[in-house]
Amino acid sequence: MLPLGMAILLSISLFHVGGHMWECFSHFSPSFITGARQVDGEILESLWSVLNEISPSTQNATVASHIEMLDDHMAIQTLKRCWTSVWNCHIS
Repeated sequence: MLPLGMAILLSISLFHVGGHMWECFSHFSPSFITGARQVDGEILESLWSVLNEISPSTQNATVASHIEMLDDHMAIQTLKRCWTSVWNCHIS
């Protein structure tokens, strides 16, 4: 049960809201909801964005090389996130 006076407002993540109708954007974007906060809730979005750095080098690769390069890059990104998490836990 919600406490009296508390309401739940529905929203669509900023990554997805742009693909919806304009009416959805203005009603459900966290940017227009008073008191709403934005967090990095979808980890894949931030992982995919770093692939832009290596995408030019994969354009002329074979399918197997293309997959291997992307897989290696993602593995390195995952390790970096793990190391950062462990490092931050030991510092604080």
